[in-house]
Amino acid sequence: MDHAGTTLAIVWKKSATGDARATEIRSIADGRGISLHELTGVHRDESLKSFAARTGWYRGAEVDRLSAEEAAVITDRLILRATRKAPTIADKSGPLRTAMTNVIREQLTRCTSTQCRQDCHKKIVDIARKNLNDEEFNALMEAEKQGYRPIGDER
Repeated sequence: MDHAGTTLAIVWKKSATGDARATEIRSIADGRGISLHELTGVHRDESLKSFAARTGWYRGAEVDRLSAEEAAVITDRLILRATRKAPTIADKSGPLRTAMTNVIREQLTRCTSTQCRQDCHKKIVDIARKNLNDEEFNALMEAEKQGYRPIGDER
């Protein structure tokens, strides 16, 4: 992934056909609800040069480390949203934060299917049920429904 997080480089086996590559990319994009397209022209040439030079790109392990950091940011965002509706969550946020971060990290680094993402959601529900009262649980579930991305002035 490039440092801007906008370009994903895939190194294919030499035997991979164009149809096989297109099918795999479509599967990944559809499974994650994102849009992907192949680079062409000057942008492709520049990206290939910088990728070959190993400048401006994160490799696999680095991407996973960034995903772990992002999981913590997402967890904090969800807990902060929920705390606005149920302030008592703040007192319980330690164990909740650790457990949720682990699940969200798993989702960001290992989930490649809708089923896996649904399983991660169920794990978050279980964690919340074990750690929160009904009011707090509902606030956290409402926060999660708003999504992982920042809303308004959130970071």
